[in-house]
Amino acid sequence: MTTTLGPVGHAAKLNTVRTDYNKGFFRGLFYGPSGVGKTVLTASAADVPDMCPILFCDADMGTLSIVNRTFDVVPIKTIKDIENVNKYIRAHPGEYKTVVVDGLTALYNQMIRQRLVAPGRTDNEDPYVPSQRDWMHGTFRLRVVIQMLKTAPVNFLATALVDERMDEFSGAKVTRPGLSNKLAQEVGAEFDIVGYLSVKMQVKKATRILQLEPFGGRIAKNRSIYILPAVLEDPTMPLIYGASVLGLPLEDLRKEAVSDSELPIIRS
Repeated sequence: MTTTLGPVGHAAKLNTVRTDYNKGFFRGLFYGPSGVGKTVLTASAADVPDMCPILFCDADMGTLSIVNRTFDVVPIKTIKDIENVNKYIRAHPGEYKTVVVDGLTALYNQMIRQRLVAPGRTDNEDPYVPSQRDWMHGTFRLRVVIQMLKTAPVNFLATALVDERMDEFSGAKVTRPGLSNKLAQEVGAEFDIVGYLSVKMQVKKATRILQLEPFGGRIAKNRSIYILPAVLEDPTMPLIYGASVLGLPLEDLRKEAVSDSELPIIRS
């Protein structure tokens, strides 16, 4: 659509799109300590027909927890690997409906390591100790990668480790994605949903908890126009996608999951 604005003789043309131009594409970031189930959560996208086929980008180099899944996996060992993924999905639209990057923290660290051994690096510093310029380079380059995948015609899921630190002004503990200081504060803007995943014991059973609203010093976000709880127990992508994108009631989605798996209902 083209819109003309301004007084006669001074008109400007704007290329506009409808607010539903990206309807159906979902962007989610899930972060938390190692071992809480972030990889399993993103891999459960395989249970959502609208999100398949899936391209799983393994930056953490660990897929043992999802060996029961069947989809394409790309080991991500260098920044070029993830850049090639972006080029491929743009050159082959529709071949994959979802791209998962499992390990933004690992990808960021890879970028820093590559920077330290890059030809022509002029810093006269310890080659094993990144300088401020190295951290800034990694931050900018990872932001570019995230924005490339965010704007690609696919669903985009990512995971990251967690970083906990004390706020220098208030003294309160802040929990956020394990990235550089600046990127950890800003990365949420690139996603529709940012969730903090943790585990708690309930009657001798480990229950996974996904926090989707910011409280307790934890960074979280829920951009969905549909209602998701501030805290979602035992989250899966069928629950998250079905509720946030399709607008289906969580209770109905859980009943459907129980019907398929014959497991007891776990209510939020």
